[in-house]
Amino acid sequence: EEILLQIIRLLVDQDSRVRYYATESLYNVSKVAKVATLIYFNEVFDALSTLSCDVDENVRQGALHVDNLLKDIVMETRSFRLNSFIPLLKERLGTTTPEVRVFLIEWISTLHTSPDINMMDFLPDLLPGLLHMLGDPSKKVQLGAEKILTSFEGLLRSGAKVDLIAMTQLLPIEASSEEVDGKHPLAVLPLATHRRRQ
Repeated sequence: EEILLQIIRLLVDQDSRVRYYATESLYNVSKVAKVATLIYFNEVFDALSTLSCDVDENVRQGALHVDNLLKDIVMETRSFRLNSFIPLLKERLGTTTPEVRVFLIEWISTLHTSPDINMMDFLPDLLPGLLHMLGDPSKKVQLGAEKILTSFEGLLRSGAKVDLIAMTQLLPIEASSEEVDGKHPLAVLPLATHRRRQ
């Protein structure tokens, strides 16, 4: 734990060389520690999200290697504490930085493919950020958000349950969102139809 904390602090060092070697160290430690690394998952995730748009290419590549390893560790364990992670994810979804948005979309997509995780339980937390990403200037961000939303839509049409009270509370907020390519963001999900069916 002490080693991990020291490495995490160095991930945001002002010197790009320190940041790079910190990602290398974190990769090596995580490869051995595996699930034990997840005790500081939120801290590592937050640092990696920042490094995803680092000015130094080597740092970005180092962070990417750690990120891929971390995804593998999370997918291989059933002890991942999703409830403590979602608040951080929800907060980070408010970013407007394209590289960070892609980073977040890839994590949501990864978790969504896990048979042990039901991301539909957290749809009210994820929906506002994903809807706003549909208007991002980056096509990669737009397509990534649309792909996830389409997947959620398919589950809703198949009868997947969602917290309708929480979803309803989102409607007044998202109703004022700008249209994207002539379509309102809320049109992506059949909320009204699903609400009537329930």
